[in-house]
Amino acid sequence: MDISGQVTDALSLIATYAYTDTEITKDFAGNQGHRLPNAALHSGSLWAKYEFQQDLLQGLSLGAGVYLVGQREGDTANSFQLPGYGRVDAFAAYRFKLGPSRLTVQLNINNLLDKEYFKTASGRSWIQVGEPLTVLGSLRLEY
Repeated sequence: MDISGQVTDALSLIATYAYTDTEITKDFAGNQGHRLPNAALHSGSLWAKYEFQQDLLQGLSLGAGVYLVGQREGDTANSFQLPGYGRVDAFAAYRFKLGPSRLTVQLNINNLLDKEYFKTASGRSWIQVGEPLTVLGSLRLEY
């Protein structure tokens, strides 16, 4: 489920929620009735974006959000669980006209708090750690 709205001319919000109830229905290894690995029962996010309206700052937008994932099974035998986690991300963007086109310069910061978390697993022998604090820049030209 996604809910988005324009709170003011400058502020917009988007909230997401997913309820994912998984179950292995047929299995020859004795895992019938178990939950699928890496599928959190609950997950969601909340994002806020502020677009400056003042003449001096018009074109600048800032945003931040949190991405939440609940506890997940680590394998089909459901012998261990990956803990839930929350990750904070943020961005800053500036959009301006470039002749008849529009150019957007954007900087994204993922995992702003540099939290260690476990993203996925394929059994106990392979558990993928989530990315540390990551900064990404981009340019987008619309014509």
